[in-house]
Amino acid sequence: MIEASAYRPAKLTPVTSPHALREATVRDYKRNAERAGINVPSSALESLAIADLEMVDCLQRGIDRSPPIARPPAPKKPVIDPTGGLPFKAAPAKRDALSYVELTKLSARWPFAMGRIRRILEGAVPNRDPILVAMSCSYPEMAVRVLRLHRDYLMRGRDSRHNPFRWMNEIDARRALVRFTEDICDASSGKLGPWWVPK
Repeated sequence: MIEASAYRPAKLTPVTSPHALREATVRDYKRNAERAGINVPSSALESLAIADLEMVDCLQRGIDRSPPIARPPAPKKPVIDPTGGLPFKAAPAKRDALSYVELTKLSARWPFAMGRIRRILEGAVPNRDPILVAMSCSYPEMAVRVLRLHRDYLMRGRDSRHNPFRWMNEIDARRALVRFTEDICDASSGKLGPWWVPK
């Protein structure tokens, strides 16, 4: 038996070549496997050593070889049903494209009514807020009524108990639009005088 005091480790020599470094790494891996009682083929140990040495070399050079992080797919935006599940029919593409002639057939006074509406809306300044648009008109109170009527007509397909055009068919809605417009013109007569004089 060799005494502990008589043991002297061999002098360490620097590894100077890549081949020598690979051989030393394979040797150390083999010793570790034998100490753990694992029998690993030399080819597997050599492949592991080469992979580890390449990783160290990349780290020293500042090369990132880590696998890309798998990002979760972006969540899909929920599809919102604008009708809320209610059985509304799609509006015709040209539902609101009323021609001047069509409404003139419903009322001979329509051209005069349009002249009065233009006078009420004089000076309007474009704005996203319809109230601010109305306040910039020559006659703000009447302008609010005109813009509200226009909004209600455009939104007549919605089930709102506040909309006077609710559930009207197209013909009735156009007739009501003419009648309500003439009512606004009649109400403006106190400030602007008569808007239509029968011949």
